[in-house]
Amino acid sequence: MLSLEILNLSHNELSGSIPNTFNQMLSLTSVDISYNQLEGPLPSNKDFRELQQRHLQIIKACVATSLGAFGSVYRAKLQSGQVVAVKKLQALENDDGVASLKTLTSEVQALTDVRHRNIVRLLGFCLHPRHAFLVYEFMERGSLEKMPGNDEAATQFGWIERVNVIKGIVNALAYLHHDCSPPIIHRDISSKNILLDSEHEAILSNFGIARLLEARLIQLDLICRHHFFGSHPGDFITFLSTSTSSSSTAHHSLLKDVLDQRLSQPMNEVAEDVVFMMKLALACLLSSPQSRPTIQQASQQLSDQKQPLPEGIHTITFGQLSDLM
Repeated sequence: MLSLEILNLSHNELSGSIPNTFNQMLSLTSVDISYNQLEGPLPSNKDFRELQQRHLQIIKACVATSLGAFGSVYRAKLQSGQVVAVKKLQALENDDGVASLKTLTSEVQALTDVRHRNIVRLLGFCLHPRHAFLVYEFMERGSLEKMPGNDEAATQFGWIERVNVIKGIVNALAYLHHDCSPPIIHRDISSKNILLDSEHEAILSNFGIARLLEARLIQLDLICRHHFFGSHPGDFITFLSTSTSSSSTAHHSLLKDVLDQRLSQPMNEVAEDVVFMMKLALACLLSSPQSRPTIQQASQQLSDQKQPLPEGIHTITFGQLSDLM
């Protein structure tokens, strides 16, 4: 008599409770019910218990890569040989359980139907009173937050790569805000939540506090300043905000003097991109929200052809950037 050993129901848009008939399927050795809207406890038969145990063994065997407010992220190797990132949340049964559940729910809700080259791909998740975790594709170069502090890595992270990081994240945000229905607002754009793959392609991650609603441009100015200047600029936001005043120090400061000095100056088309992105970052600091560009406008402008620089980047002041907005 034939028996079912492998069951793949993924990507079928199924909804409702996980069928209790799984308890009767004693011959199953492989089950995939990912990318559906099923909910409820996993079946309690032997095969599902062993499946849970294998997942828990994966977590125990992997290496922690970062720590967060609601859990830790690990690098794990599956039995298939695939390397993944596993975010293990705080146990739902302790005092942080409510926050962990909200984090998991927000992230799954935001990422289930999202498909964009610059947004992390959610491969699956498990909700269990003791071990709630999410599984993502693994990014070889880790978080962008670590890049500025590493001189060797920073020098390999050239102007072209830095420009492409800005473009990639802006395009990802434009997709979330304007191509998703309802719009998805990330709410935590920072370098620690931007990952880099092996080709320095930027990948937006950590949707734990994301919300489904409308919003305007988010923190493009922070991303530009962090990666063009080589470190988190801190009080430099105040410096930039005063650049529109002709009597301020910032107004007469040269752009080249505040760029990352570990790299040679950007040239030609890359220099044009850097200048335009800094103009766009200044536009994000305008006091009137209505005067700031939307992320869709920023994405479109970044894809347009830039005007050639008349004298090169070495002569441009922040005052000139403000005048060109």
